[in-house]
Amino acid sequence: MRKLLLFVLFVPLLLSSFSAVAGDTLSLYNQLSKVNSAEQVSVMLEISNAQRISNPARAIYWANRALAQSQRLNIGELTGESYYTIGYLHYSANNFEPALANLKKAERISRLGLFKEF
Repeated sequence: MRKLLLFVLFVPLLLSSFSAVAGDTLSLYNQLSKVNSAEQVSVMLEISNAQRISNPARAIYWANRALAQSQRLNIGELTGESYYTIGYLHYSANNFEPALANLKKAERISRLGLFKEF
């Protein structure tokens, strides 16, 4: 009986938290078309962060898109943040070699003074 009660109480909470993340992600997707190219990088990183637990592969995809755009626009701080995000996502997935490679690139950008904070 207790298990059934716990199930009935926690399932709606879990479902509402997943729908909140989906709603947040949808609003971020909508923002992409409304902001300039530099701001799109930040939105892509927000999308990546929103999906890091529910869909890690998709989170890496968005972080890589942010990296490509920040490099194209030559924005050092956002490039460093993109490398850091990619490294963190790989680390979280126990992919240690790509994690270390990306975190080293973020550190290099930080040492050049192009990336202000982690």
